Amino acid sequence: QTVVATTSENAEAFCAAVEAAGYQGGLYAAEGFVRTEMDTGAVACLPLWLASYTVDNKLPLFIDYYELWQQTDSARAGGIDGPFDFNIVFPD
Repeated sequence: QTVVATTSENAEAFCAAVEAAGYQGGLYAAEGFVRTEMDTGAVACLPLWLASYTVDNKLPLFIDYYELWQQTDSARAGGIDGPFDFNIVFPD
């Protein structure tokens, strides 16, 4: 069994256990990891929170569906002391 298959099966099993406990499961991962370490077809049913820091904050060129996009981990705003993650949620 390949690493890609094992990683994908582990993600599915984890999400199934979380959902069996009454919560919504999902996958948070960097775009490069999803592209190289996951079978995106096998985990397409899982909500995906994609971390992808792009030039000029343009949408990632990731072809599969993602529900959340972590645009950066170094955003700044008045009233907040230090950098923070900036995420965008795409409604259904």
